[in-house]
Amino acid sequence: MSHSLLHTYFKQRVKQVFNHLHDFDSSMSETDLHDFRVELKKMRAILKFLSKVYSKQKLKKSARLLSNIFQQAGDIREYQILLQWLDKSDMNELKNQCFPEHRMVEMIQHFQQQTHLFKLELKEVVDQLSDFIKSTNSILSEQYAIDLFAQINKIILKDCNASQWHDLRKRIKQWQYACNWVNEKDWNLEQAYFQKLQEAIGHWHDIETIQQNLVAQQKAYSNQIEVLKEITKANQLLEKSNKLRKREVQVLLTRKVISI
Repeated sequence: MSHSLLHTYFKQRVKQVFNHLHDFDSSMSETDLHDFRVELKKMRAILKFLSKVYSKQKLKKSARLLSNIFQQAGDIREYQILLQWLDKSDMNELKNQCFPEHRMVEMIQHFQQQTHLFKLELKEVVDQLSDFIKSTNSILSEQYAIDLFAQINKIILKDCNASQWHDLRKRIKQWQYACNWVNEKDWNLEQAYFQKLQEAIGHWHDIETIQQNLVAQQKAYSNQIEVLKEITKANQLLEKSNKLRKREVQVLLTRKVISI
């Protein structure tokens, strides 16, 4: 009996997610943790598809388990991006007072302490998803990818604003993952364009997230002049970067509308 593309893709994800978790458990490397998180994204994409085919209720526990692990890994990734920006921008006072390195070390250590539990939870998720995947007709995978493609183009054609970009990016990522489950060959050019678009939105969203983190610190450090000075300086730099990143996204969106 030949396996569907979805089944083959899922087996690859299962192997990789456990490999990366094992590597992180041994090394506590941020790179291994990032690779593990990417694999979690791909598994969540599969689960999201299955939730459309079957019912969210049947997959509720698996969704919760995956979401919890992904969120913890995401918090670390968000803090890492923030520290990288502070280092690049020479915001030493802000970094030392508000976002110290040791906090990320503690977050990574806490995550590493849970790896045994995560392995058990992932095994439970894999066991459940495997049963659904085996009984899923490949036609459903193809229809799902086609529907996603149509949704993405509809959002772009409606001249979506910045408040919709993050949701658009998530749909694009979901479609990109779904393309691994189907035989569609006419999307190669679309793949290249959507890759650029989702990356541009991702860069813009990183800046937005850093800005939100800084806003949360202003009140807490309202009596520390040096910290407030750096927050003001940081906000000015971020606002400039935000405009540039936003412009990149807008240019790409306009290019798609014109081509259609």
